[in-house]
Amino acid sequence: MANPDGPDRRRWHVKKEISVGDLIAFAMAAVAVITAYTTLDKRLAVIEEKVGQQPANDRRQDDDAIRYQARIDAQLTEINRKLDWLMQRGRP
Repeated sequence: MANPDGPDRRRWHVKKEISVGDLIAFAMAAVAVITAYTTLDKRLAVIEEKVGQQPANDRRQDDDAIRYQARIDAQLTEINRKLDWLMQRGRP
């Protein structure tokens, strides 16, 4: 026969009581979920705004890249012209 004060007493069991710590933990979890849900629309609005601005940023960056490439091409042309002049000047 099993002793009621023996091994059965050491097993896990569930008490039908709620502590203050449980109530505080549940309240904090509920507040965290509500806060995350209410700020979700603000975060989405910021993301949508950035997505709307992205094409303008892309166009500006493309224009800058074209402008910089034109500057580099002009500088290379000038360097080639000077190099040709030096090479012709150095010939006897």
